[in-house]
Amino acid sequence: MKTALRALGLAACLAAGSAHAQLGLSPSYLDLGEAEARRTQVFRVTNFGDQPVHVRTELAAFDIDARGEVAETAPNERSLERHLVISPIEFDIPARGSQAVRLALRPSGALVAGEYRGVVYFRLGAAASLGEGSQLPISYRLGGAVYVQVGEPVRTAVLEDIDTTDGREIGFSLRATGSANARLHGRYAVWRKGAWGNGQPLPPLPQENKPVPDGLVMNGALPGRPVLPGHRVRYATPLSQDEQRLPPGDYVVHVVGGLEQESIERVIPFHVAPARGDAAHAR
Repeated sequence: MKTALRALGLAACLAAGSAHAQLGLSPSYLDLGEAEARRTQVFRVTNFGDQPVHVRTELAAFDIDARGEVAETAPNERSLERHLVISPIEFDIPARGSQAVRLALRPSGALVAGEYRGVVYFRLGAAASLGEGSQLPISYRLGGAVYVQVGEPVRTAVLEDIDTTDGREIGFSLRATGSANARLHGRYAVWRKGAWGNGQPLPPLPQENKPVPDGLVMNGALPGRPVLPGHRVRYATPLSQDEQRLPPGDYVVHVVGGLEQESIERVIPFHVAPARGDAAHAR
């Protein structure tokens, strides 16, 4: 089983006010073989707030578009609405408490080989105080994706391009070529040209109150989000710590990681022009 607490398979929220910080979900997604999915699995929902909350679960089909945006879709032959049993459907969580939500695959017949997926939403109904006794209703939901692999999954993908956009972000264009979702894992570092030496390893991830090597602009994790079977997607991550455009000049991005079974190491030089409208693109 694949689970992740940081690189989420899917998360979505609709919120107003401060209620968006109240719920936590562990793990953030489940990726299961069929036999494993038929056994009871658990999402744990935690209420970090100081008031009890009422939560209702919902199950939906979803897709991920070429920009990496998650969208609900109509039920289809690969969605889990008809095959997944969830309990409890509604529940209350006390302040600083948590609730285990159980789910299991219960198909009505044999499933065709391939990947099935759905998202379990945990919807919070709450209200924010506006003063003088007035309250604003708040709708917030947190989603955990569920992937079920029927048959032996083939997790293969191609890293088609690495690009920079106007000195603000680095984009990774991925295409899944197998039968199951695939993910790009690893790290990257952005250096000023001349500060990076050929064969130089990635520096340690940033630590509070630790000095930063001279010439290091950004040091972070690659987006570990999924590209779905038969899909292309571009995931972007910042080129700078403050997510602002880099100052004009020449830079190098050093990428070290893996795309499922394939190890990846790339060194990509790029230039940021002084003109605001100019885009920097490196291959």
